[in-house]
Amino acid sequence: MSQRFGRDPEYTRGGGGNSSVKAGGVVYIKPSGVPLATLEADWHAVYPVDKPFSVHLAPYADEDPWEPAIEDRWGRPGRELTDRAQVWDLEATYLAQALRSFTYVVAPQRIVIGGGVMQQPGLIELVRVKLGEQLGGYATSEIRAGNLDDYVVAPEFGQDAGLIGAIALAMQAYEAG
Repeated sequence: MSQRFGRDPEYTRGGGGNSSVKAGGVVYIKPSGVPLATLEADWHAVYPVDKPFSVHLAPYADEDPWEPAIEDRWGRPGRELTDRAQVWDLEATYLAQALRSFTYVVAPQRIVIGGGVMQQPGLIELVRVKLGEQLGGYATSEIRAGNLDDYVVAPEFGQDAGLIGAIALAMQAYEAG
């Protein structure tokens, strides 16, 4: 369906766009940067709606996917821009946009967001504020109640979450035999 509408100029003025569908207990999400007109079925991200899942944006443990974008946008890495409020206001807006999409499409019970950029003091709180503004009351009753402190959270184990998670998976695999 995405491909059909993506090829029709009456529906799509640009080459991109977002699409997702829930069917048979699964959410299929179109990846960013893929034109609708050329989208293939097996390119969708696939998430069962009845199981917890994680979206991991960085392909390598030492890579923060937001850092190159920040440096490209501002001319310096984020760690050199800690005192510039306008940088973090814009980055929080972008992060909130992504979380808003996850909220509308997947309706998670909680969003855990971490990584190097999230070490910026006050950023997670600013993301919560921006997300609340962007949702505009269109979400589950718990989220509409306005307490995003329990909805958007930092990893319980902080910067060690990936390592601890890997150890937990290894232990599960070992116990499973």
